[in-house]
Amino acid sequence: MFFLLCSWFLLQITLTAGECSIHFLNSTSSGHSCCICRTAIYNRPPIIISPPKKIPIHDIERYRHFLNEYFKDVCLECNDYEHFPSGECMSCPVGCASCFDNTLCYRCVNGMYGKICDKRCGKCRPDNQGVVKCDSDSGKCTYGCEDGYFGMRCDHVCGHCKQDNQGVVKCGSDSGTCANGCVDRYHGPLCDRVCGRCKPDNQGVVKCDSDSGTCTNGCEDGYYSHRCDRVCGHCKQDNQGVVKCGSDSGTCANGCVDRYHGPLCDRVCGHCKPDNQGMVKCDSDSGTCTNGCEDGYYSPRCDRVCGHCKQDNQGVVKCGSDSGTCANGCVDRYHGPLCDRVCGHCKPDNQGMVKCDSDSGTCTNGCEDGYYSPRCDRVCGHCKQDNQGVVKCDSDSGTCINGCVDGYRYYSPRCDRVCGHCKQDNQGVVKCDSDSGICTNGCVDRYYSPRCDRVCGHCKQDNQGVVKCDSDSGTCTNGCEDGYYSSSCDHVCSGMCSKRVCSQQSGFCDHGCVSGLYSDTCNKTYCDTCSLSSCTHTSGFCDN
Repeated sequence: MFFLLCSWFLLQITLTAGECSIHFLNSTSSGHSCCICRTAIYNRPPIIISPPKKIPIHDIERYRHFLNEYFKDVCLECNDYEHFPSGECMSCPVGCASCFDNTLCYRCVNGMYGKICDKRCGKCRPDNQGVVKCDSDSGKCTYGCEDGYFGMRCDHVCGHCKQDNQGVVKCGSDSGTCANGCVDRYHGPLCDRVCGRCKPDNQGVVKCDSDSGTCTNGCEDGYYSHRCDRVCGHCKQDNQGVVKCGSDSGTCANGCVDRYHGPLCDRVCGHCKPDNQGMVKCDSDSGTCTNGCEDGYYSPRCDRVCGHCKQDNQGVVKCGSDSGTCANGCVDRYHGPLCDRVCGHCKPDNQGMVKCDSDSGTCTNGCEDGYYSPRCDRVCGHCKQDNQGVVKCDSDSGTCINGCVDGYRYYSPRCDRVCGHCKQDNQGVVKCDSDSGICTNGCVDRYYSPRCDRVCGHCKQDNQGVVKCDSDSGTCTNGCEDGYYSSSCDHVCSGMCSKRVCSQQSGFCDHGCVSGLYSDTCNKTYCDTCSLSSCTHTSGFCDN
């Protein structure tokens, strides 16, 4: 299309008289007059525009605006265009007064807008000649809105606004705000919100405040809140059979109907036992059940379920209505006063039933393999399997019957303590004594002690860059790093030693002290009487 646009602007064609105006061209293909806007503009210098190959959409709109402005005086009657490349004379889109082609209109007929003038203007106010006009791009009404409409395009209907003195409904053209307030039953700035269940006045008219929606005459029966938009709870009817509640709070003045409680009577009673008439009742304030609980429930409100209690002789599950204690004990697999605790990993009996003491939870038949403790709720440690591949430990103490597994770094009677940094054996297995945890093959580098659980001090590395110390005593094999001393190199040299270096055996500052100090440990300060604050570090005599 843009190559066509460029071609049109480059043409210079002689003006010819015709059926629509002098500003038309003859279709070379059809051979008859075609009312097309010519590019050699009447009474204006010709223009040459070469559009780029790719034009963004905002640039297309800019070209359209240019064409509107440049051709508006000469193309108002040109409602045809010449199809490219066939040269056939084609009609502009229905709403166009003149166009470049079927995708771009120069001008719209009155009452239409859009790129191809296919959108109808809203409820715009007509001009003095009764013509409706709106901006061809945005659709904004030229002379504002008709009464009863608002918005830039006048396509929004005003709310339920009061009429003015002339009986006309008006609202703000931009905001839609009703200038004279709302008619009865509506409120809000746009008068588009319906009043709640307000009580009518003596004339039967429902009124509420235009701004807040507060009902002028209170609420209808059965509703409350300042807008009367909340329903009363399950309140008892009064002597006239009417449900009423406090207009502000919603509190039921006559109490609650059966099965409900609370100040608003909006809470359901628990699983209360019905009375002789089959009615479920609970206290309106507390919710406490008047006749106790149904079977299987307990608590004052009967809102808690009994645990896994044994049934009685009638096959009914019962528990204490207040405490929830199971009167007949617990079913298998459960224990505790409320029978709400699961038995541990107990060994089943000959009938395959898992049983534990209802009070303590102690397993009646001992523990499943791999567990121990009276309740069988503790897992055995890293014990060796027996010949059947079963992990077993003493059911009371948890002591591993076959010792600890190899290669998992565990020891102690329960095999639940981790071996230290022990050396592997020839098979690459880490072993330590199952009772004491002492490493069988000594320690890996950097660690010492019988269990290899202590880190060597600041030992000097050997030629291979490895830190080593005696596996029993922790004595550094190659001496200490600078700044440390003692056999295990775990003491720091004094900061008063020159270069913080000291004897690795005694910790004395063999290489002298920092300026102004002397003695073996550089902790004396007589040097400050010397003229240069310098003295022999062993004697303290001034050097000058």
